[in-house]
Amino acid sequence: MKKNIIFISAAVILLGAVATVIWGFQPGKTAIPVISNSLGISEGQSYSEPGVRLDGMKGIVSNGLLSLYMDETTTGIAVRNEQTGYLWHSSPSGIEEDTLATPANKHAMRSPIALNYINTGKQQTKFTASSESIAHGSFSSETIDGGLRVTYNLGKPIAKIDRIPQQISKDRLDGIKESVGTSFARYFINTFKLDSENNVYSRVDVTLNGTVLNKVLEAFELAGYTAEDLEKDNADNGIIVLPEDVDRFTVVIEYVLDGDSLVVRVPVDQLQFSETTPLLQLTVLEYFGAGGPDEEGYMFVPDGSGSLIYMNRPKSGAVQYSQPVYGEDLAVKENRGYTVKEQIRMPVFGIKKRDEAMLAIIESGDEVARIHATTDGILGSYNNVYSDFKVISQENVRVQSGNKFREIPVYQDKATSSDFVIRYKFLNGEQASYSGMAEGYRHYLIERQLLAKQETETKKAPDSPFYLELIGAISKREHLLGIPYESTRPLTSFGQAQSILGQLLSESVTNIHVRYTGWSSGGIEHALPSNVTPEKKLGGQQGLKQLDRYAEDNGINIYPDVSLLKMYPQSSLTYSPAKAAVRNLNRTPAAIHPYDPALGTRDQTTEPYHLLAPQVVPTVVDRFIKDYSKLSLSGLSLEDLGDTLYGNYRQGSQVDRAQAAQVVVKQAQQLEESLSNADFMVNGGNAYLFPYADHIVNAPLSDSGFNITDEEVPFYQMVLHGYANYAGAPFNLEQSTDIRDYVLKNLEYGSNLHFSWIFEDNSLVKETDYNHLFSVNYKTWLDDAVAAYHEVNGVLKNVIGLSMTNHEILEHDVRKTEYEDGTTIIVNYNPYDVQVDGLTIKARDYYVGGDGA
Repeated sequence: MKKNIIFISAAVILLGAVATVIWGFQPGKTAIPVISNSLGISEGQSYSEPGVRLDGMKGIVSNGLLSLYMDETTTGIAVRNEQTGYLWHSSPSGIEEDTLATPANKHAMRSPIALNYINTGKQQTKFTASSESIAHGSFSSETIDGGLRVTYNLGKPIAKIDRIPQQISKDRLDGIKESVGTSFARYFINTFKLDSENNVYSRVDVTLNGTVLNKVLEAFELAGYTAEDLEKDNADNGIIVLPEDVDRFTVVIEYVLDGDSLVVRVPVDQLQFSETTPLLQLTVLEYFGAGGPDEEGYMFVPDGSGSLIYMNRPKSGAVQYSQPVYGEDLAVKENRGYTVKEQIRMPVFGIKKRDEAMLAIIESGDEVARIHATTDGILGSYNNVYSDFKVISQENVRVQSGNKFREIPVYQDKATSSDFVIRYKFLNGEQASYSGMAEGYRHYLIERQLLAKQETETKKAPDSPFYLELIGAISKREHLLGIPYESTRPLTSFGQAQSILGQLLSESVTNIHVRYTGWSSGGIEHALPSNVTPEKKLGGQQGLKQLDRYAEDNGINIYPDVSLLKMYPQSSLTYSPAKAAVRNLNRTPAAIHPYDPALGTRDQTTEPYHLLAPQVVPTVVDRFIKDYSKLSLSGLSLEDLGDTLYGNYRQGSQVDRAQAAQVVVKQAQQLEESLSNADFMVNGGNAYLFPYADHIVNAPLSDSGFNITDEEVPFYQMVLHGYANYAGAPFNLEQSTDIRDYVLKNLEYGSNLHFSWIFEDNSLVKETDYNHLFSVNYKTWLDDAVAAYHEVNGVLKNVIGLSMTNHEILEHDVRKTEYEDGTTIIVNYNPYDVQVDGLTIKARDYYVGGDGA
C-alpha cells in the first residue's frame, strides 16, 4: 500500500534505543479468553477521493456518505457529512481567542490524543500530542484502506547524533556504505575513525553536524538501520548508553470510514512506553465536535438512565462530569470522597448542535473506559464530551517505616489487553436528538445480534409484568457462650411466598415475575453455588417444588437468585479467599463491604465479602449448572453477572476488566445453553449481558443528579423497550415515598412496577447487615401495589413489545413519550395543570393518545 509520509522524526526510528524495558501488551497464555482486536468494518465498501476540497486540509477518503480530511500540519481531522455538508472537526476553531483556557488546555484542544502517566519524578503528568509530538514534528501518517493512520511520538526527541552508533564494526559500516552507493561516500570520510587493530570504527562527533549529520543519518535510514541495530552495535563494543531523564511514548491512532460512521482505533500492541513511566490513561479525540461558546445544543452522557448537559449554561460549583463505564473496578482501591447513585450501563455518549448530532459507541475497551463532559467556563469556552481509557491501573499502598507512614504507588503487571475503539455515528434532521441517538444505538445492537425483538405470541399474559422480590433468608450474627456464629434467619418461606402470591392473584395482579433472593442454603449470603440446596428453614427442596408447581399452574414466573461472583464467609468452606479471590494491586485479597442504600455508601461496620477470581468463575458455573438443572426450574436470576465487573491483579495471574468481561459473557452463554428452558432475569443490566436478559431489574430510572447535568432522560429505556422487559429498583426500598411520582415515572419510562417484600415482621431485619430493608413487610404495601399495578398496566399493556421511538421534554416536569405504533404518553409531574399540544394535563397526571391509543 502506498504510504504518504509527512515527517519521520528521530523518535520514530530510535525510541527503542532508550535503555529501558518496554512493557508487553499481549495477554498471557491462561484460561482467560484472548481479546480479539479486529475492527468491525462492513465488507464490500467502495472508497474514493473526497469530491469537496477544504482549505488547509487534505482529502483522505470518501465512501459517499462521509468524507475524511486531515490537516497535515496539526494532524487534526474533519469528517464531512455528504448528505448535509456539515463538518465535524477534531479541534474547535478559535482556540487562540479562548480567554478562559490555560495554555495547557489549549494544547489539549488541538490534540487528537493525550495521555496521563507517572513521570520519572513519580508525579502524575499529562502529555498532549500538540505539545509533545506535533510541536517537535515527531509524527508520521499513512493512508490505509478506508482511512488514515497517524503515529505520534511524544516526549523530547532523541538527539540526532545519538541515532548513530558511537562504535561500529568495520564490516557493518562498510556494508552500510555499500548499500547506499557512492553518492554518500564523501560524508563518511571524516565522520568515523578506524581502529585497524580491532577493525572497529569510532564516531567523530566534531565532524557530525549540519548537512553532514543529516546525510549520514539518511544513509543509515536508507540502509534499513534500526533501533535494535543501534543497541546491538553499542553493546557489542562495550558502549553503555545511560537512559536520559526524559519520558517518551508512541501512540498509533487509526481512522476508518464505515457506512455512516467513523471508526477510531488505538491498537494497544503498538503502544510503547517505559516501565519507569507507566501510562495510566489515554484520551481519544477530547474535543471532537466540541460546541463553541455561542452554540446551542447539549451533550448526552449515559449516567443512569441518561442525562443531558446543556451547552453554555454555567452552573455555580459545577465540575467536569467523569464516570467509569460499568462502575468502578472493585479490585482497585481508589480514594473517593463521594458515592454515585447510578452507574453507567451503556458505553455511549453524544453531542447535538443545531440540526446535527453525533453518537459515540465505545466498541472495544469499554470495560476500562471513562466518560467525561465539560461545559463552557470549567476548562475553557467550549463544551465537549469524550472518553479516555485506563491502560495501567494504579493504587497507593500505605507503608510504615518506624513511626512514620508514607504511600507508595503500585501498578498492574500488564497493560490492558483490549484495543480502544470508538464508533462515531453522524445524525441529522429529526434524528439529531437523544432519541435519535438511542435509535442509532438500538439498531447497532440489533445488527450485531445483541438485541432481539420480543415475540408477542410467546407472552404468557396480555398484561404488563409485575416484578416482586421475595427475600427468603438472611444471616444474623448470634452468640453462644460468648462465641459468635452466623445463623440463618427465615423471612419468607416457600409456603409464605405462595400465600403472598395468592393474595396478589386474588386482586387480579397478573404476569407476576418473582425474583427469589436468599432461597438457597445460607440465605442471601450463600456460599459459592458449587452445589445448590434450597434452604431447609424455608421448606427445603420439597417446599420449593411445591411453590414452583403453584407458580406454573397460575402463570407466575419464579427466578431463584444466585450470586456467582461474591465470596461470602460461608464460601471459605469450599474456596479459600487466599487462593480463589481476586487480589488488589497491593496483592491482598480484595475485601468489599456491602453497599447501604440508606447511607449512600459502603457500610464499613458490616462483614466484607470477597470477589471470585475470573479464572475460577467457569468452574463454579459448571458445578452450579450441574446441580441447578436437577431442580427443573424455569427461571434464574443472575445477581451480579450483569452488575459487577472487576479485574484480578494477582501477581503472575492478572486479568484485566476487558478479559473479565469476556469471561462473564461466556458464562452467561453457557448458562443459556445448558438451561435452555429457563428465562433469565439480570440484576443491574450492563450492556454486555443484553443478549442473555429476558428481564432486567434494578435498571436505572434516573441519573445521579450531578450538578453539571440538567435533565434526566430515558435513553436506556428507549434502547431496550420492546426487546427486554425491565423495572427499576423496588419502590419500597427507594428514599422517595411518594407512590404517585413512582407511577408517573413508570408511565414515562415504559417501566414496570417492582417491590421487595418479606412475609415476616420488619423487626427481624433489625441489628443485622440488612438494616436497609426497613420497610419490606408485604402487608404494608399490598394495597398500594395492587392499585398502582392496575393503573400502570392499563396503559403499558398496550405498548408491550413496541419500540420507544421518541421522548421530549415539553416544559418543566412535563414529558412526552412516543411508541412505534403512534401511542403517545404525556406525563405532568407538576402540582398544577399544564397546557401542552392543545391539551390540558391535570396536576400530577398523564394523558394517553396518538394513533395507537
